[in-house]
Amino acid sequence: MNEQIDPCARDEVLVGATCARLLTQGPCAKDEYVLLDPGDNKGFCAARLCTPDRIFVFSDQLCHDPLNSKLCPTGRQLYQTGYGTPLCQCPDGTYEGVNDLNDDVCRPLLSNSLCPSGKVFWFKDFSSLPECLPDPCGGKNLNRGSSDLPFVPSAETGECYQLGQTWYALALQTLRGVCVSLEDAGYQVFDKATLDYLKQQYGPFIVRENIAPSLPPASDPISVVAPSPAPSPGTDSSPAVPQQTPGQASGTTGNQGSSSGGTTWIEDEEVHHLPPPRTGQQSGGTTWIEDEEVHHLPPPRTGQQSGVFTYVEDEEVHHITLPRTDHPRQRGRRSTLPHASPGSVIEPGLAACRAGAQRDVNAKCRDIVLPTSPPGREVRAAPPVPPRPACPEGQAYGSKRTCVPHNEALTSINAFNLGK
Repeated sequence: MNEQIDPCARDEVLVGATCARLLTQGPCAKDEYVLLDPGDNKGFCAARLCTPDRIFVFSDQLCHDPLNSKLCPTGRQLYQTGYGTPLCQCPDGTYEGVNDLNDDVCRPLLSNSLCPSGKVFWFKDFSSLPECLPDPCGGKNLNRGSSDLPFVPSAETGECYQLGQTWYALALQTLRGVCVSLEDAGYQVFDKATLDYLKQQYGPFIVRENIAPSLPPASDPISVVAPSPAPSPGTDSSPAVPQQTPGQASGTTGNQGSSSGGTTWIEDEEVHHLPPPRTGQQSGGTTWIEDEEVHHLPPPRTGQQSGVFTYVEDEEVHHITLPRTDHPRQRGRRSTLPHASPGSVIEPGLAACRAGAQRDVNAKCRDIVLPTSPPGREVRAAPPVPPRPACPEGQAYGSKRTCVPHNEALTSINAFNLGK
């Protein structure tokens, strides 16, 4: 039986009279974030205790790296529930099979792994576990390479597109593809001032090679261009990370201080500058150099829906309108600002929704997932660190993230079967 505890989206809770996204600052202070109170099913501001890239584990009262292989069974990763308690779960893009619930098996969705010829691992609907079924994309997932992300039917047109392209994500409840911002998929994006504050308050972040999502190239030889997002009020997050344009030097950014616009970078010890679109052109397109020529793709015409793939094929510019999510909320994608950078993006911490009834820890969860690489668990060895501030001797953090006597702390967790 589904449990509708409030009118908010599945990854949001009521804080006062406003819906706020779980595990984000929302209306709270800088050293707090939004959690769900299991007692009254309302959101409240709880102490963070750790940097946003770590998860607090109540059993040892330490902040852990979610990719530490010692915390969860093989193949699974550490996430947080809406209550702020730790949970081991298959990473985005994978799932347990019908007969795998007692095994350490996370199978890639929409792959033919362990399925008969011509079938893929997928859901009939999101009320039951995945099984071997015909490919919903007519064989595209059977023919893709092992290093390619799967294809998912669009919620609006039914056409199949590859996950990860321009933040084309999977809406779990409908099992359809939608265009979203990184924040809609559970990523957190912080500006420099907030990052500096968090580092000062909780210590350094985990050192890692791939901090921001790396969008894989399309399977077809096209250039996918993200539309210019619109601001979305009511969040503490800054915008999604800008995508590298075709022909732009890797690892470089435009000159944010240039008053004339355009993009400047250094390549082969030479300074390159791409001028902005000519006067009169509509802003929001994409400019790059290819074969020593400057190319510019205009944005979609005024009035087109947000969530558009723009590409060049046969020397013509094409705009493909893709759906936004059909969730109760309709969040606009955020504009690209100078302080958005790969180092400011934190991977999703909220557990993804599971098939079946919407209740208990599955009542509030992340219902949009954005796999950014083929399934394969990354393992790190970052040691755990103590929370900040530490509790006085003889006390520990309880479910409300306040210091209470040790026995009371354990009782507050076990009373609601929230995990450790």
